Amino acid sequence: MIFLIGCGPIVLDLEPDSTLPDTSLPDLGWQVQGDDAGAFVGVELDALGDEVLISAEDAVAVHALDGQVHAFSEGRLHIDAQGLTSVAVFGDQLALGFGGSDTVWLLNQDLEGLHTAGAGTALAPEGAEAFGTSVAPLDMDGDGLDELAVGAPDDAWTFGRASVYDDDLADTLVRVTGSWTGDALGEQVAGADVDGDGYDDLVACSARFADYGADASGLCGVVPGSAAPSSEGTIARKGLTLRGEAEDDGLGSSLAVGDLDDDGADEVLIGTAVGVVHLVAGGSWVDELALSETETLAGDKALAVGPGGVVLRTEPDVSVVVDGATVDAWSGESGEVLGDSAIWMGDALLVGSASWSHYGQMRGRVLTVD
Repeated sequence: MIFLIGCGPIVLDLEPDSTLPDTSLPDLGWQVQGDDAGAFVGVELDALGDEVLISAEDAVAVHALDGQVHAFSEGRLHIDAQGLTSVAVFGDQLALGFGGSDTVWLLNQDLEGLHTAGAGTALAPEGAEAFGTSVAPLDMDGDGLDELAVGAPDDAWTFGRASVYDDDLADTLVRVTGSWTGDALGEQVAGADVDGDGYDDLVACSARFADYGADASGLCGVVPGSAAPSSEGTIARKGLTLRGEAEDDGLGSSLAVGDLDDDGADEVLIGTAVGVVHLVAGGSWVDELALSETETLAGDKALAVGPGGVVLRTEPDVSVVVDGATVDAWSGESGEVLGDSAIWMGDALLVGSASWSHYGQMRGRVLTVD
């Protein structure tokens, strides 16, 4: 059983370019900091209107971008969430994934009852393993209402599964798996209109996917959206795939989507375990895709894509890349690794750093950079 117990008031990379004059963080303005040692604030971020949804390893908070410095627990909303693995804004609800307990909790954003143990609606299919490891909203049928994608990488004898539930969670529209035991599909899921046809497509990845004996070469696949999406089978048969080329490439270890050039077709940014990030241009993923058809960038993690550029992490720094060139880069404080998460909110770039320390206590923080 998962208990969500509210606390606090419920008013509720590129290597930095050596020519850049200063890659240290500027005077930051808005910032949200962990209250206590071990808080690890900044693991994930999502936009909630003009506010930001912030997750730590065991809690979620909602904060306004008001130019001030805040404690994590001082947000408009603060919920304890032990075992949290993923968060997303789903329609008018918050989707909180607990992959260790095979459950996704859906909580209304109106804040009613969020302080109550077990508040909300539980989505927990019988027998699903690691269900909720990843969650993401998407409008796969183009009706203007969000569906919910959920990854369960240990499901189906560790083939892994990625599922899309309709807007009222009553039916499963799409359910695809890996091809073999250990493929663990669903470590990462996202919704993106990769072909620009007006329907969001399901993007599902696994860095553990083994292709023709190349263990952990990794795979990402796209299942196209349509007016009546319906699919069940392996991702290799039902989707369009991009595969790692060598053992331990770990393609799909991180994933970010967004419309880089505002043309209506979303780009897909895919991280690996070998210091390379692949950028798939919007409109190009309409058939099986080879890595040679992607733009290759140096970086350890895919963080965000938006009109402001591609955001990458190369430990311990965060960089913004436009047209293949680094236009901004930032370093954190001594010992801090920036870039557990990042999100564009308009022209503002928010970066999460779970490793930020205050007086020797690792607390984590989220901050704006400019």
